[in-house]
Amino acid sequence: MATRSGIGVRAYASEVRAFAANAFEARAFGAYAFAAYASVTPFLHVSLGAPDFVAVIKTVLHHRGVIASPEVRTPLLAPSARRHAEILAAL
Repeated sequence: MATRSGIGVRAYASEVRAFAANAFEARAFGAYAFAAYASVTPFLHVSLGAPDFVAVIKTVLHHRGVIASPEVRTPLLAPSARRHAEILAAL
């Protein structure tokens, strides 16, 4: 089966160029995504695995002025002064 004057080769070359451009964009986005993740990693490690997750979130929201009080209802406990400092340092 014959092809007309290399049409298949040109189509393949354009697909390779498109793939390379998308791969470059994907690498650039990957670098951006990693930088974004790296900037929040300290907070994620301090807060998300902890049993006082609700108190941590309320502390952050209060610190940022989103809510009026960081108080939590019982049976939850407010973070200790040390924990409070650890949370704010991780931001």
